[in-house]
Amino acid sequence: AGPSSGARLPVAVVVEAAGSRGANGLYRRDGEADGAPCFKKGHWWVGRSTNPSGRVYWYVRDGARLTIGDVYRVRDSGPVPPESPPTRWSVNRNRDLPAPRVRLIYEVDPSPGDADTAASEGLSAGAAGPVPHVLGGEVHLPNWVGSGGEAPP
Repeated sequence: AGPSSGARLPVAVVVEAAGSRGANGLYRRDGEADGAPCFKKGHWWVGRSTNPSGRVYWYVRDGARLTIGDVYRVRDSGPVPPESPPTRWSVNRNRDLPAPRVRLIYEVDPSPGDADTAASEGLSAGAAGPVPHVLGGEVHLPNWVGSGGEAPP
């Protein structure tokens, strides 16, 4: 079963400060797997899966290198990827240190009176980064630059 129809889902995920530079950047929501939303950036994915023993993980995976499995992961069965901090993502099989920080981006009305809404969602400028907004179905992060120096696609 997919996320409940009343659930508020993020429109994008930002992965930053990962040791694997290709993992850093803006991932847009793109479909569903394991009953949860998936997010895609080129051939990189953020998604949820349940392993054969029944453990549920959120992962950051390089789709061009599927044979290596997840690059980063966290054990969590929630309906969306857990943010870090406070949740600590891990490096799978001692690859590509350090593990990333993960932020969720929710649709925010970009009207001038919505600064309080953005702040209440933890989307204020400063340490958490610029305030994202959605226009015409596209996520916009003003003046955003990823940890590897790349701008979002």
